[in-house]
Amino acid sequence: MKTDEELQDEGVGELAEEDMDDFDMDVSDVKGSDNFQGIVDQTSAKWQESEIKAKEQLFKEREESNEVRQQQLQAEANKAHAQQRASHKAQLNEYLLNSSYYNLTQPHDSEKPVNAKPQKALPRIPDYYPSKPLPGLLNAKQFKDVETDVLFFAFYYQQDTYNQYLAARELKMRSWRYHKVLNAWFQRKEKPVETTEDFERGTYVFFDYIRNWRQEVKEDFKFEYCSLEDELQTPPPTTRKPKQDTAAKPPQMPVPTQQ
Repeated sequence: MKTDEELQDEGVGELAEEDMDDFDMDVSDVKGSDNFQGIVDQTSAKWQESEIKAKEQLFKEREESNEVRQQQLQAEANKAHAQQRASHKAQLNEYLLNSSYYNLTQPHDSEKPVNAKPQKALPRIPDYYPSKPLPGLLNAKQFKDVETDVLFFAFYYQQDTYNQYLAARELKMRSWRYHKVLNAWFQRKEKPVETTEDFERGTYVFFDYIRNWRQEVKEDFKFEYCSLEDELQTPPPTTRKPKQDTAAKPPQMPVPTQQ
Protein backbone atom coordinates (compact mmCIF):
# COMPACT_ATOMS: atom_id res chain seq x y z
CA MET A 1 0.00 0.00 0.00
CA LYS A 2 1.43 3.39 -1.03
CA THR A 3 1.86 6.19 1.45
CA ASP A 4 0.53 9.74 1.05
CA GLU A 5 4.00 10.99 0.11
CA GLU A 6 4.38 8.33 -2.62
CA LEU A 7 0.94 9.15 -4.01
CA GLN A 8 1.77 12.82 -3.87
CA ASP A 9 5.10 12.35 -5.69
CA GLU A 10 3.39 10.10 -8.26
CA GLY A 11 0.66 12.68 -8.88
CA VAL A 12 3.13 15.51 -9.20
CA GLY A 13 5.33 13.38 -11.46
CA GLU A 14 2.46 12.67 -13.84
CA LEU A 15 1.74 16.37 -14.08
CA ALA A 16 5.40 17.08 -14.57
CA GLU A 17 5.67 14.52 -17.43
CA GLU A 18 2.71 16.10 -19.20
CA ASP A 19 4.30 19.52 -18.85
CA MET A 20 7.63 18.19 -20.12
CA ASP A 21 5.89 16.80 -23.19
CA ASP A 22 4.46 20.20 -23.84
CA PHE A 23 7.88 21.65 -23.19
CA ASP A 24 9.46 19.33 -25.83
CA MET A 25 6.82 20.39 -28.32
CA ASP A 26 7.49 24.04 -27.59
CA VAL A 27 11.23 23.54 -27.90
CA SER A 28 10.86 21.81 -31.26
CA ASP A 29 8.75 24.69 -32.50
CA VAL A 30 11.09 27.44 -31.42
CA LYS A 31 14.38 25.63 -31.71
CA GLY A 32 15.68 27.99 -34.27
CA SER A 33 14.27 31.11 -32.70
CA ASP A 34 16.44 33.88 -31.27
CA ASN A 35 14.28 34.03 -28.09
CA PHE A 36 14.85 30.41 -27.20
CA GLN A 37 16.13 31.04 -23.66
CA GLY A 38 13.12 33.21 -22.76
CA ILE A 39 10.75 30.55 -23.95
CA VAL A 40 12.58 27.95 -21.83
CA ASP A 41 12.32 30.15 -18.72
CA GLN A 42 8.64 30.77 -19.30
CA THR A 43 7.95 27.09 -19.73
CA SER A 44 9.92 26.25 -16.57
CA ALA A 45 7.91 28.78 -14.55
CA LYS A 46 4.73 27.33 -15.92
CA TRP A 47 5.83 23.86 -14.91
CA GLN A 48 6.69 25.00 -11.34
CA GLU A 49 3.30 26.70 -11.04
CA SER A 50 1.57 23.49 -12.13
CA GLU A 51 3.56 21.52 -9.56
CA ILE A 52 2.52 23.92 -6.78
CA LYS A 53 -1.12 23.66 -7.80
CA ALA A 54 -0.89 19.87 -7.82
CA LYS A 55 0.53 19.85 -4.28
CA GLU A 56 -2.18 22.22 -3.06
CA GLN A 57 -4.84 20.01 -4.62
CA LEU A 58 -3.41 16.92 -2.89
CA PHE A 59 -3.24 18.69 0.47
CA LYS A 60 -6.82 19.89 0.07
CA GLU A 61 -8.07 16.38 -0.76
CA ARG A 62 -6.20 14.95 2.23
CA GLU A 63 -7.72 17.56 4.59
CA GLU A 64 -11.17 16.84 3.24
CA SER A 65 -10.59 13.11 3.73
CA ASN A 66 -9.47 13.69 7.34
CA GLU A 67 -12.50 15.88 8.01
CA VAL A 68 -14.84 13.24 6.64
CA ARG A 69 -13.12 10.61 8.78
CA GLN A 70 -13.49 12.75 11.90
CA GLN A 71 -17.17 13.23 11.15
CA GLN A 72 -17.61 9.49 10.78
CA LEU A 73 -15.84 8.85 14.08
CA GLN A 74 -17.97 11.46 15.83
CA ALA A 75 -21.15 9.96 14.38
CA GLU A 76 -20.12 6.50 15.58
CA ALA A 77 -19.37 7.86 19.07
CA ASN A 78 -22.74 9.63 19.23
CA LYS A 79 -24.49 6.47 18.11
CA ALA A 80 -22.73 4.38 20.77
CA HIS A 81 -23.58 6.97 23.43
CA ALA A 82 -27.23 7.00 22.38
CA GLN A 83 -27.39 3.21 22.50
CA GLN A 84 -25.83 3.23 25.97
CA ARG A 85 -28.35 5.79 27.22
CA ALA A 86 -31.23 3.81 25.72
CA SER A 87 -29.97 0.66 27.44
CA HIS A 88 -29.73 2.43 30.81
CA LYS A 89 -33.22 3.89 30.36
CA ALA A 90 -34.63 0.46 29.50
CA GLN A 91 -33.02 -1.05 32.61
CA LEU A 92 -34.42 1.74 34.78
CA ASN A 93 -37.91 1.30 33.35
CA GLU A 94 -37.72 -2.43 33.92
CA TYR A 95 -36.65 -1.88 37.53
CA LEU A 96 -39.50 0.58 38.15
CA LEU A 97 -42.05 -1.73 36.58
CA ASN A 98 -40.87 -4.69 38.67
CA SER A 99 -40.89 -2.57 41.83
CA SER A 100 -44.41 -1.34 41.08
CA TYR A 101 -45.59 -4.87 40.35
CA TYR A 102 -44.30 -6.29 43.64
CA ASN A 103 -45.80 -3.36 45.61
CA LEU A 104 -49.28 -3.21 44.12
CA THR A 105 -52.06 -1.91 46.33
CA GLN A 106 -54.58 -4.51 47.40
CA PRO A 107 -58.35 -4.03 47.80
CA HIS A 108 -58.16 -4.70 51.53
CA ASP A 109 -55.69 -1.83 52.01
CA SER A 110 -58.54 0.70 51.93
CA GLU A 111 -60.95 -1.34 54.06
CA LYS A 112 -61.40 -0.98 57.77
CA PRO A 113 -60.40 -4.01 59.84
CA VAL A 114 -63.28 -6.28 60.75
CA ASN A 115 -63.24 -7.93 64.14
CA ALA A 116 -64.41 -11.43 63.35
CA LYS A 117 -66.41 -13.35 65.92
CA PRO A 118 -65.63 -17.05 66.11
CA GLN A 119 -68.56 -19.39 65.68
CA LYS A 120 -67.29 -21.67 68.40
CA ALA A 121 -65.76 -19.90 71.38
CA LEU A 122 -63.09 -21.64 73.41
CA PRO A 123 -64.38 -23.10 76.63
CA ARG A 124 -61.59 -21.51 78.61
CA ILE A 125 -58.84 -19.00 77.79
CA PRO A 126 -55.43 -20.05 79.05
CA ASP A 127 -54.03 -17.99 81.90
CA TYR A 128 -50.91 -17.04 80.02
CA TYR A 129 -52.95 -15.16 77.39
CA PRO A 130 -53.23 -11.43 78.16
CA SER A 131 -56.77 -10.43 79.05
CA LYS A 132 -56.22 -6.66 79.39
CA PRO A 133 -54.39 -4.11 77.21
CA LEU A 134 -50.88 -3.24 78.26
CA PRO A 135 -50.78 -0.23 80.57
CA GLY A 136 -48.31 1.57 78.32
CA LEU A 137 -50.75 1.59 75.40
CA LEU A 138 -53.30 3.57 77.41
CA ASN A 139 -50.84 6.20 78.55
CA ALA A 140 -52.06 9.65 77.50
CA LYS A 141 -48.52 11.07 77.54
CA GLN A 142 -47.48 8.85 74.66
CA PHE A 143 -50.03 10.44 72.34
CA LYS A 144 -48.26 13.80 72.64
CA ASP A 145 -45.15 12.44 70.93
CA VAL A 146 -46.69 10.52 68.02
CA GLU A 147 -47.19 11.86 64.50
CA THR A 148 -50.48 13.28 63.32
CA ASP A 149 -51.09 10.34 60.98
CA VAL A 150 -50.93 7.97 63.96
CA LEU A 151 -53.58 10.03 65.73
CA PHE A 152 -55.83 9.86 62.67
CA PHE A 153 -55.33 6.10 62.49
CA ALA A 154 -56.25 5.66 66.16
CA PHE A 155 -59.32 7.86 65.70
CA TYR A 156 -60.71 6.13 62.59
CA TYR A 157 -59.60 2.53 63.17
CA GLN A 158 -59.93 2.20 66.95
CA GLN A 159 -63.47 3.44 67.38
CA ASP A 160 -65.28 3.22 70.73
CA THR A 161 -61.97 2.80 72.55
CA TYR A 162 -59.99 4.89 74.97
CA ASN A 163 -57.29 5.33 72.30
CA GLN A 164 -59.84 7.05 70.06
CA TYR A 165 -60.64 9.48 72.85
CA LEU A 166 -56.95 10.22 73.49
CA ALA A 167 -56.32 10.71 69.77
CA ALA A 168 -59.23 13.15 69.46
CA ARG A 169 -58.08 15.09 72.49
CA GLU A 170 -54.54 15.39 71.14
CA LEU A 171 -55.84 16.47 67.72
CA LYS A 172 -57.83 19.25 69.36
CA MET A 173 -54.71 20.35 71.23
CA ARG A 174 -52.97 20.57 67.84
CA SER A 175 -55.65 22.98 66.54
CA TRP A 176 -57.67 20.38 64.62
CA ARG A 177 -61.49 20.50 64.76
CA TYR A 178 -63.94 17.74 63.85
CA HIS A 179 -66.72 18.31 61.30
CA LYS A 180 -69.72 16.20 62.32
CA VAL A 181 -71.42 16.26 58.91
CA LEU A 182 -68.35 15.46 56.78
CA ASN A 183 -66.76 13.20 59.45
CA ALA A 184 -63.41 14.85 58.81
CA TRP A 185 -60.86 16.86 60.76
CA PHE A 186 -60.21 20.46 59.70
CA GLN A 187 -57.52 22.97 60.57
CA ARG A 188 -57.17 26.60 59.63
CA LYS A 189 -54.44 27.28 57.12
CA GLU A 190 -54.77 31.06 57.39
CA LYS A 191 -57.02 33.62 59.00
CA PRO A 192 -60.66 33.43 57.77
CA VAL A 193 -61.68 36.01 55.19
CA GLU A 194 -65.24 36.15 56.58
CA THR A 195 -66.49 35.51 60.12
CA THR A 196 -70.07 35.69 61.44
CA GLU A 197 -71.97 34.32 64.43
CA ASP A 198 -73.00 31.22 62.50
CA PHE A 199 -70.07 30.39 60.23
CA GLU A 200 -66.64 31.38 58.97
CA ARG A 201 -65.17 31.16 55.47
CA GLY A 202 -61.57 30.72 54.40
CA THR A 203 -58.84 28.23 53.45
CA TYR A 204 -58.57 25.05 55.54
CA VAL A 205 -56.48 21.90 55.69
CA PHE A 206 -58.53 18.73 56.08
CA PHE A 207 -57.57 15.09 56.40
CA ASP A 208 -59.00 12.89 53.64
CA TYR A 209 -59.20 9.45 55.24
CA ILE A 210 -61.47 7.88 52.59
CA ARG A 211 -59.68 8.35 49.26
CA ASN A 212 -56.05 9.42 49.71
CA TRP A 213 -55.28 9.22 53.46
CA ARG A 214 -53.44 12.52 53.46
CA GLN A 215 -53.86 16.19 54.29
CA GLU A 216 -55.36 18.31 51.53
CA VAL A 217 -56.19 22.01 51.13
CA LYS A 218 -59.75 23.22 50.67
CA GLU A 219 -60.10 26.84 49.57
CA ASP A 220 -63.12 29.11 50.05
CA PHE A 221 -64.75 26.64 52.45
CA LYS A 222 -67.72 27.65 54.59
CA PHE A 223 -67.39 26.11 58.06
CA GLU A 224 -70.70 26.30 59.94
CA TYR A 225 -70.39 26.29 63.72
CA CYS A 226 -73.39 23.99 64.06
CA SER A 227 -71.35 21.25 62.34
CA LEU A 228 -68.44 21.65 64.73
CA GLU A 229 -67.95 18.92 67.34
CA ASP A 230 -66.73 20.94 70.28
CA GLU A 231 -67.13 18.34 73.05
CA LEU A 232 -65.43 15.00 73.33
CA GLN A 233 -67.42 11.90 74.13
CA THR A 234 -66.92 10.41 77.54
CA PRO A 235 -64.30 7.63 77.49
CA PRO A 236 -65.12 4.10 78.67
CA PRO A 237 -66.00 3.74 82.38
CA THR A 238 -62.75 1.93 83.14
CA THR A 239 -60.74 5.07 82.41
CA ARG A 240 -60.66 8.46 84.00
CA LYS A 241 -63.38 10.80 82.87
CA PRO A 242 -62.00 13.85 81.02
CA LYS A 243 -62.85 17.38 81.96
CA GLN A 244 -65.78 18.94 80.12
CA ASP A 245 -64.94 21.62 77.58
CA THR A 246 -66.51 24.91 78.77
CA ALA A 247 -65.72 26.99 75.67
CA ALA A 248 -68.12 29.84 74.86
CA LYS A 249 -70.72 29.51 72.15
CA PRO A 250 -70.38 29.80 69.23
CA PRO A 251 -67.06 27.93 69.37
CA GLN A 252 -64.09 29.68 67.83
CA MET A 253 -61.43 27.73 65.96
CA PRO A 254 -57.94 28.83 67.01
CA VAL A 255 -55.35 29.68 64.42
CA PRO A 256 -53.21 26.55 63.81
CA THR A 257 -49.64 26.59 64.87
CA GLN A 258 -46.79 25.14 62.84
CA GLN A 259 -46.00 21.61 63.80
